[in-house]
Amino acid sequence: MGRRFLTALILAALAAGAWWITHDGGEPGEGLVVHLQVRDAAGAAVATAQVERVFEGTRLRVDAEGRARLAGVVLRELDEPSPETIARAIRVEAPFHALRRGATPKVTRRDDGSWSMDVTLEAHGVLRLYVAETHL
Repeated sequence: MGRRFLTALILAALAAGAWWITHDGGEPGEGLVVHLQVRDAAGAAVATAQVERVFEGTRLRVDAEGRARLAGVVLRELDEPSPETIARAIRVEAPFHALRRGATPKVTRRDDGSWSMDVTLEAHGVLRLYVAETHL
């Protein structure tokens, strides 16, 4: 009787240990969350902008108001979240718009622990030069 009880107790302990090892601990967190706003120099939303997550190689488009919510942003190894590291991990591009040379996005920490990133792009044009053939 004692031997069966001890065997059952050991099997129950092994099953509990296996469950504890394989259990994921609940819902995973969202990680680093960044709320992005893309505007032009006049303050209007740039709805054609694309956001690139630099260290993941993925892209997404902003909505009609120039906003995007990025969850699980990956930084470089050993980097802590800061305005500089977040600005380095997220790149914004838009047709006929560019980030002014020397300008950096405005990155601030929110009260809920996430981050806000405001990017102001300057509008620029495209010069197309056509050369016609001459038969001289």
